[in-house]
Amino acid sequence: MKNLIVLALFLWFPGMVVILRNALEDTLLWQLKEYRLDRMTAHMKDTHEPQFRGSKNMILKITLLLLSFAFFVLPSNLFLLIPIIIYYIYTLDFIHTFHLIKKKILKRPRISPRNILIILLFLAVLIIIIMVMFKYFSLIIADNSNNVLIKETLIQSLTSLFVEKHPVIGAPIIPITTAFIFINFIIILLCEILEPLIVFLLVILTAPIATIKRELTILKAKIKIMKFNNLKIIGITGSYGKTSTKEILAKILSTKYNVVATPGNVNTAIGIAQTILNKINQKTEVFIVEMGAYRKGEIKKAAKLTPPDISIITNIGKSHLSIFKTVQNIAKTKFEIIEQLKNDGIAILNADNSHTYAMKDKIDKKTVLYSLDEEKEFEPDQYFVKIKNIEESTNESSFTVELKNNQENMATNIIGSHNLKNLAPAIAAAIHLGLSSKQIKDILKDAILKTSHFQIYNGKKNTKIIDDSYNTNPDGFGIALEHLKQLENKTRILITKGIPEIGKEIQYIYENLSKQIIEICDVLITSDQVLCEEISKQDTNELVCHLVKDTHDMNENIKKYIKKNTVFLIEGRVNPETIKLLKKTENEN
Repeated sequence: MKNLIVLALFLWFPGMVVILRNALEDTLLWQLKEYRLDRMTAHMKDTHEPQFRGSKNMILKITLLLLSFAFFVLPSNLFLLIPIIIYYIYTLDFIHTFHLIKKKILKRPRISPRNILIILLFLAVLIIIIMVMFKYFSLIIADNSNNVLIKETLIQSLTSLFVEKHPVIGAPIIPITTAFIFINFIIILLCEILEPLIVFLLVILTAPIATIKRELTILKAKIKIMKFNNLKIIGITGSYGKTSTKEILAKILSTKYNVVATPGNVNTAIGIAQTILNKINQKTEVFIVEMGAYRKGEIKKAAKLTPPDISIITNIGKSHLSIFKTVQNIAKTKFEIIEQLKNDGIAILNADNSHTYAMKDKIDKKTVLYSLDEEKEFEPDQYFVKIKNIEESTNESSFTVELKNNQENMATNIIGSHNLKNLAPAIAAAIHLGLSSKQIKDILKDAILKTSHFQIYNGKKNTKIIDDSYNTNPDGFGIALEHLKQLENKTRILITKGIPEIGKEIQYIYENLSKQIIEICDVLITSDQVLCEEISKQDTNELVCHLVKDTHDMNENIKKYIKKNTVFLIEGRVNPETIKLLKKTENEN
């Protein structure tokens, strides 16, 4: 039995590493989708979305699994090649995994109690399977009356692995070690094939614990924030632009108030609750809260936790259509932030977006509209902020801010109409909280405004990088392309993995985007096959389209274009290695 344990360790080691790597990747995917079945289902349906694990070897492994079962039905010496092939495949996969670990690019989830529990339970499942297998074999070895498997030493088995017939009954005799090897590989293959299902079941199993912990955290945060009666709360939502608006507003208000804002793209009730517990204190005067949703009621829950004094809706677009189904459903969900406004609160709406503009007629509280459309006319009693006369240079935008009663010429380091559209509601909120237009002008003049979205910086070999990798949506994608269009005398390279969670609208959205891409870009590097196919329908030979299969392939194609007078637009999230490849190093002049 000890010999079999040694053999099992030899057989299982590469397979165990590969299966554990797959479990880490799938747990990461669940984490990115916030452990939500609706988002995971949408992800699986969106075949253009890049999957973490390729299936190029899965068909082969399923075939080898079936052949391994067939060996016990109709034993043949030919089948003895199967364990060698299986071990060879897993050894190669193990070497690849080790390479990923060495390069520090192994995909794994962020450390959290739930993720640790999922991985530990997954390992426990594998260990239980192995223990059951050993128990089964110990019983067979102890059964001297067995006529199918015979006892022998490990050395004897490895030197005589041929299937023979019983001298009396003529039935095949399978050496115990041969059977042990086959069953080990059957279990390894089954574990890998069933791994996504096992992780899914563990996500379901840990859900009640996570739910209880989440609700207790939210309740604790609600009790805490109720003590701060003088705290001003600004809620921001929208299909895109909410994070940039939050960051710009926080920068402006921090010159006068003690400001706390939800970090990064944290915008769920639990994320808001954790921010309250960790950052809000007696000195906090303004709390800026980003609120996002994937289904009706989620913004309502966040807004009930932090009832806004000011509610901002940046826009309504076609983000997450595979979950919401219609833009109307998105609009209803975003409107929940208005419904939770305090009695003396104000709503700030984008007048250039038809869906948000229509909301003004449903609101019985003070409403401020903002616009970048110079032709936009407002009613005499309407409060508004209009940005017009926009002029842009390489590193500055100058413009006129028109308020209801006055105008003020301003300038800021941020460029692009999309960023100015995020600045407009920030100006409106700042004025409502007591800052004058003159104060805001001085703040914008001196402050270096940075946002997580749409960063522009110099790359290697005098290239320029437009980094819009924070997130992606159809409207933001189009805006980024228009900005790329303004950069003349440059080779324009678009890098993207496509737009996730847009459901059945994908063909319509990609048809319009492909026309822009063909008009503006010289080269497209993408892993999105649907986007490439849509572009090919336009029958153009001018755009070079590289369809890549993974990050390594993407980076190898990018390297060809890192040269002077090239500008890269990174649209949507990509592997950090891709960003690192393009960024100028500290030693580079």
